[in-house]
Amino acid sequence: MERKLGLSSRNENSRNMLVPDMHVSKLDEMYEQFCKNVETVKEKFHIAEQLDNVHEEKAVKDIYRSQIVFLESALDYYMHCLGIYAMVQMYNNHWDKTRGYSDLKVPIDKVMDAVMHPENTGWIDAVIVSYHASKTYMSAKEIKGQLSLIVGKDFFDKIANEMFYDKESRVKPADKLARALTDLFERRNKIAHQADRNHQTGDLYDINRQDVENAIGVVETFVTTVHKLLTE
Repeated sequence: MERKLGLSSRNENSRNMLVPDMHVSKLDEMYEQFCKNVETVKEKFHIAEQLDNVHEEKAVKDIYRSQIVFLESALDYYMHCLGIYAMVQMYNNHWDKTRGYSDLKVPIDKVMDAVMHPENTGWIDAVIVSYHASKTYMSAKEIKGQLSLIVGKDFFDKIANEMFYDKESRVKPADKLARALTDLFERRNKIAHQADRNHQTGDLYDINRQDVENAIGVVETFVTTVHKLLTE
């Protein structure tokens, strides 16, 4: 049995987020960890180059495939950490509470624990971690939902405008960002769940260094933009 947290909602179209130094520091820490994870992905290019020098083409492409998977893992981990941190900050009244946060469902046993032991706030950490544990934040849909939960429903559009705005283009920036994230997520799934093979023919999909560099560019720019907008 579950019930909702009895917390007031607010207009999701705006965010008057409090960003004292301690919060900026924590956000910086998460961003720096993401950057380190991406650097680890980039370092695999050295292995690919060594294999290429001895004409191990199949092994080179497998390195590229592994980079796509690890890159998506770095994105997923960052989004998980950001989500957990943001929700704890909302609970502690350091960030404005979004409607998604206010509608968060809490298992009744956790509610009873909170009522019986008000001095112990560990239950909220357990609830928040449990909420995120079964989720993945790599697809455009899940990422957009996560950002809406922790910041507001227009935050995805703000990120997209920073990344893709072009007054000459008929395609909305948000659609461009969603397409880029979706394409990368779908490729990751082909590699992780299909051995990067076509379901119908069994043929192996090709991959090259430029594919990986493009993917890294999208994810790096996305996370950097998220961090910039949260800390400015």
